[in-house]
Amino acid sequence: MHTGKIVLIVNPGAGDGSDLEVIGDWADARPGATVRRTREGGDAERFAREAVDAGASLVVAAGGDGTIREVARGLVGGASETRDRRGLRPGEPDLPTLGILPLGTGNDLARSLEIPLRIGEALELLDRGERRLMDVVSLTLDGAPAPFYLNALTGGFSGGLHGTIDGETKAAWGSLSYLRSGVEAWKDRSVYPIEMEVDGKRTQHRALNLIIGNGSSAGGGMPVALGADPFDGLLEVVVFLDASGLELSGLAARLFAGGDDDHPALVRLQGRSVRVRTGGELLPVSIDGEPGEAADLSIEVLPGKLPVLVPPRSIQGQAG
Repeated sequence: MHTGKIVLIVNPGAGDGSDLEVIGDWADARPGATVRRTREGGDAERFAREAVDAGASLVVAAGGDGTIREVARGLVGGASETRDRRGLRPGEPDLPTLGILPLGTGNDLARSLEIPLRIGEALELLDRGERRLMDVVSLTLDGAPAPFYLNALTGGFSGGLHGTIDGETKAAWGSLSYLRSGVEAWKDRSVYPIEMEVDGKRTQHRALNLIIGNGSSAGGGMPVALGADPFDGLLEVVVFLDASGLELSGLAARLFAGGDDDHPALVRLQGRSVRVRTGGELLPVSIDGEPGEAADLSIEVLPGKLPVLVPPRSIQGQAG
């Protein structure tokens, strides 16, 4: 059992009442645990910064990918602010470890980290998980620095989907809301001529879709960046090329089945830094589910920046 100071940052709009009750019971059984509930955007990041300043050793994000993203940004930003304010050296104080309780619709980061999606198993992981240093990804959009991301940036067809999926659709369709919105948006798909530079090597493509993954799962559970590992200091770049509807339907089926080797409509690359330029046309993007657009994207992996609790390596691959 974790015995240090624990702060649980809970999005009460995610999950259901039974999940929240179980989380509350878990916290009540630990004298060092405090539960803070978000009410609006920005709360989770602020609570995480305050947890760093208060000396928490474990900060748990209970919610969807958006909540987890906010908490992670608050942890990294809060540690930097605390160092500056107290005149500490780089590396002091240590960041609290991030724990994850996946209560969202897509839960892509949890899937990428092999964190169990069942709330009881995810809570058990908070006590027996392994602390590992996860990579994060820095991002610049059209020359302007943007907040780092954790799991995946998608661009093109899938990049525009997240802006069309509202809370009502998620509530009614669950994880299938991503597939439903994709089918509806298919008729309006565009092809984007892109120039891509991966670790200095340039290529050009006519792309329907682009994924730059630190994690393997995107779009509500689709394993698209199969070679991505959030701990290896590399990014997985996946480009879906312009192709016929029949070819792309076959590729989608293979992706859902967990395999896509050697498909002619797919390009896979790996590297530490990626630049994507469209020649001026705005590319719709989704950054860990957060919508945006840009014509010039610069992406770089920052190795080992965020401590996170994950299943011990001896049992990875068994999460459900």
